[in-house]
Amino acid sequence: MKRKARKLMFRRNYVEPVTMAVLRRRDQDTCRICGEPVDFSKRQPDPRAATIDHVRALTRGGPHSYENTQLAHYRCNAEKGAC
Repeated sequence: MKRKARKLMFRRNYVEPVTMAVLRRRDQDTCRICGEPVDFSKRQPDPRAATIDHVRALTRGGPHSYENTQLAHYRCNAEKGAC
């Protein structure tokens, strides 16, 4: 579990175990921000690498759950920021 998610869990926010494998199937290997395919052979900080994006940022009270996460390119996620 990521540090932010662990920290928020102690504030009684909902934390669900989210896996990249489930997001890949659900989002069909496509970035939900730009709509382009995600290259799973790439690793961060490559801009085409896969990341788990929180639709509503953890820092803004969003839960760490499948309902609030989506597959995104590293670049798209970084450009979006903590929205």
